[in-house]
Amino acid sequence: MKVISCVLTQHNMWLVLLAAIMCIVGMLASVQLWQRSLVAIGRSRVDWCFLTGVTAGSAIWATHFIAMLGYEPHAPVTFDPQLTIISIIIAILGTTIGFWLSGSRNRFIAHVAGGATIGLSIAAMHFVGMFAYRVDGFVMWDDLYIAAAIAMSVTLSVATTAIIKSEQSGPRYRRAAQATATFVAGIVALHFTAMAAFSVSPLRGVSIAADSEAFGAMAMAIAVVALLIVFTGMSSHLIDGRARIASQNELLHIATHDELTGLANRRQFKEILREQCEEFEFGHTGPFTLMMIDLDRFKPVNDTLGHSLGDLVLHKVARRLQKVLDPNDHLARLGGDEFAIICAETRDTSQVRLKAGQIVEMLSRPLIIQGHLIELGGSVGIASAPKDGASFDDLTQNADIALYAAKAAGRSTFQLYQPSMSEEILVRRSLEADLRRAVNREEFEVYYQPQTDAKTGAFTGAEALVRWNHPERGLLSPVIFIPLAEELGFIGSIGSWVLKKACMDAATWPAHLTVAVNLSPIQLLDRRLVRIVKNALAEANLPAHRLELEITETSLIGNDVQALAVLNELRELGVSISLDDFGTGYSSLSYLHRFPINRIKIDRSFISRVPNDPDSVSIIRAIAQLGTSLGMKITAEGIETDEQRVFSAGGGCDHLQGYLISRPIPYKQVACLFAEAVLQKPAA
Repeated sequence: MKVISCVLTQHNMWLVLLAAIMCIVGMLASVQLWQRSLVAIGRSRVDWCFLTGVTAGSAIWATHFIAMLGYEPHAPVTFDPQLTIISIIIAILGTTIGFWLSGSRNRFIAHVAGGATIGLSIAAMHFVGMFAYRVDGFVMWDDLYIAAAIAMSVTLSVATTAIIKSEQSGPRYRRAAQATATFVAGIVALHFTAMAAFSVSPLRGVSIAADSEAFGAMAMAIAVVALLIVFTGMSSHLIDGRARIASQNELLHIATHDELTGLANRRQFKEILREQCEEFEFGHTGPFTLMMIDLDRFKPVNDTLGHSLGDLVLHKVARRLQKVLDPNDHLARLGGDEFAIICAETRDTSQVRLKAGQIVEMLSRPLIIQGHLIELGGSVGIASAPKDGASFDDLTQNADIALYAAKAAGRSTFQLYQPSMSEEILVRRSLEADLRRAVNREEFEVYYQPQTDAKTGAFTGAEALVRWNHPERGLLSPVIFIPLAEELGFIGSIGSWVLKKACMDAATWPAHLTVAVNLSPIQLLDRRLVRIVKNALAEANLPAHRLELEITETSLIGNDVQALAVLNELRELGVSISLDDFGTGYSSLSYLHRFPINRIKIDRSFISRVPNDPDSVSIIRAIAQLGTSLGMKITAEGIETDEQRVFSAGGGCDHLQGYLISRPIPYKQVACLFAEAVLQKPAA
């Protein structure tokens, strides 16, 4: 009752209200900073504890001083400036130490030592501040109330610490509210209980009321300064909070987005697709479509032009794909050259086909990057929910199957999933696994198709053709596995093996015979090709002029500068260069003029129509005449009839190759064939 009486009868209630506001605002900010200091580590923790101490100490001291200014002793009052300054220093340093101790992992040190230090600091500040309160009169102290005040301060400070440190007191904001209320209660209880222990008997003849206007102005000034300190501390907390939120958002973005393209990554794609499936299951969304996209011919770009340029290609492809998106679509890069699009609300199949067609057309447009003309393409596999599945696993699996079907159909196209595709894809995947094993075990054989002189019919050499001796499927044509090997990145290994084997075999033939080996576009742009050819010739002890490397016109498109440099190096070795399938590609005349070509091989599509097709006859004669004028040899491929042989020989072709002469045969048979031809050759 004495405490309540002291508050109601011996204080200016306006200043008491101001002190209460100061205390609530200050402790609310201090608790926020206190919680931040508890999660800080290292030097940062020291900084946050000190900032919390400055904020809390200033607010506690301002609460105490404003409330003291509201006390009415009915006697003249002055303040000792030195003790007043010491009191605020005690509040700041004492609470700082208490906040530091509260961060200890030891429960006793954190709760008891930390809380008690804070409570004792508040009490010490109060009583030093009271000693600075100089009043003309007889001052008396009640020891019981002093002890009670200190006990309440310590007890409630320990309780505040326990609330803040507790993980079982509900959410963080609830703990902050409870801790603020307890902290305020401790400060208020200390101050007014200690003030109840203080009593003044004015000296006889001296009874002057305090200057309430001056004290009120002083209280407002103290409150403004203290609030500035409090708001400064709170601003630091808010700025740090925003920085942490920005950092967390950045980390989340890094975790869920592809660094190269800025698109959603595989992880985010899975979450979006799973959510879409759940939304559809609960009837919140309508049918939707998943498109899986894989770039065609991207691996050669990476292998030959470098990964940095490949990254630029992927970035441009991502920007192109974004142009076909509807507002509710989601585009993701799954890794490598794989992309995926989730198309929301697609009820009409024609709409899906239109968008897929746009994607294929856009990806087929050439890219010009750093002076390189790059022609890619894209294959698209499509699965729609609920027709092709309504779960994440079903949709992704069926879209993958449709993607495989699109690639098998010739690439640069799209395929909608059909149940019949599943069995075909299983066969293809089985073939992929077998091919990986075949590369490691070298389950390949080289067959040779002989070539003859068009005028004499004598053998001039043979073309090396690879076959896969599959343990279960038997001998497989390159038409079946070469495109797959290019897609899987095995064509370089297979090509190098064929080159070495062909050189080894040719070294055993009569010295006037040559061997022709096909180069894929990927091999031609491989920086290691010249070294590989040198090593193959050296290991086989085969003269360079007996090796002929066959390229196609399509392998030169878009990479003619690099291809020209490689071909010139090969010519310097003494190796001959042959242009295969001539007449079916692009810019043929330009290639003949610019590149070091020794031989032109006329494509079998022209040979198969002579001598009955006038246009084919004219084309063959024109090619033969052109090649002869440029100093090149001409080979007619695909000779299957006597009429074709006679026409080709008379039309200017130098060499012939085809089933009429011989089908591709194994090394032992071709070696015997060449040996017999030498024996049958009449002596000069």
